[in-house]
Amino acid sequence: MTTIKHENIVNEPMGNKPVGKLPGVGPTLSGRMVHGGYEKASQIYGQYLVLNRDHVRFENWMKDNFRADRRHAGNCSKALEEYYTHFN
Repeated sequence: MTTIKHENIVNEPMGNKPVGKLPGVGPTLSGRMVHGGYEKASQIYGQYLVLNRDHVRFENWMKDNFRADRRHAGNCSKALEEYYTHFN
């Protein structure tokens, strides 16, 4: 099952959307990301690309840097991979 948040990221250009628009990123995780210097969804997507679209490395990066749990990191990773497939 996908959420509206997931569909909005996967089917629309990312543009300047805030990190809170990413699936799996709620208010608490969004706050941690902003505090860590990641304000835009495109910055998180860029990190996903830097990690060669490796789901395990990306999810571990989210856990290590922002204390994301496995489910939230997985939801974000899945959406970013679908976004990559859709727009590339």
